[in-house]
Amino acid sequence: MDRELVEKIEKEVKSQGMNPTSVKKLRRSLLYRISVPLTQSSLTPAFLIEAEKGGSEEKLIAVQKSGAEKEFKKLKEIHEDSNLNHSVKVPEPYSLLKDEEIIIMEYLEGKPLSELIVLHHFLMGPRKKEVRNIFRKTGKMLGKLHGSTSTGEKIQINTDFQKRINSIEKELPYPITEKLESIPKESIELPECHIHGDVGLGNLKYDGENVKLVDWITSELNYAFKDLHRSRYLLRRKNKYCFFIDLEEMWEELLSEYENTIDFEFGKEELNISGIDFLLNRIERRPERANKKLYINLLMDYTEGLQN
Repeated sequence: MDRELVEKIEKEVKSQGMNPTSVKKLRRSLLYRISVPLTQSSLTPAFLIEAEKGGSEEKLIAVQKSGAEKEFKKLKEIHEDSNLNHSVKVPEPYSLLKDEEIIIMEYLEGKPLSELIVLHHFLMGPRKKEVRNIFRKTGKMLGKLHGSTSTGEKIQINTDFQKRINSIEKELPYPITEKLESIPKESIELPECHIHGDVGLGNLKYDGENVKLVDWITSELNYAFKDLHRSRYLLRRKNKYCFFIDLEEMWEELLSEYENTIDFEFGKEELNISGIDFLLNRIERRPERANKKLYINLLMDYTEGLQN
């Protein structure tokens, strides 16, 4: 089966004007497997490709995954958007094997942040100061992404939280509902921009100098802070696997650098209200989340952030 896939990949690479010199199945290291609980991803099949084009060497990756066609189209759109493509490093898509659900694209060097945190735990990788610096660079990168792709349009956030709470089948704890009901029912407007949509440890790579984002399948136009809230949610969710690093503290570092980089002003009201909106949207889709400790704690943090 692998041999047939390799032959198809080699043929497709040649059709792109490149000469494949090596196609090898990506062998996941023990370290990568240990780090999987820190990510939202599974062990997707992938092939590393070395190729020659015009006398220079190219390094590609062929990834087999569901939704490959959708992600390929998204990557093509991103590379046609000069503002987005110049603000962050996005892998260039080369080809799609539609029947096999394989994307062939540029390979971005670096280790996922999930692996670096595992290395940190075993005292073999970056020290806490270095990890903090990586998260600062992530905040700066997101600030550039959101600032450079702002459309000038605004997205309205519905702050009639009482009505939204009443529509949820499951009951939220009383302290939260009391605080949410006290928030003024006036809509707020947030700048629209291009977001990544899934800024988690498995989708962030670090090469020793730069932070890079991979897996752009959830990319869309939305309000800027959605990336921040999704990142906070994912980091808080995975904090239980981290014994020597507080990922919530790392998110604060990310946020601090984001605020220094983004070219539009925002206050704690916009940040915390949009955080509540993000969580309520998720609870509205799956009401059983209303009883999850993670959601309750994050809602408490956002509501208390409005009052501090």
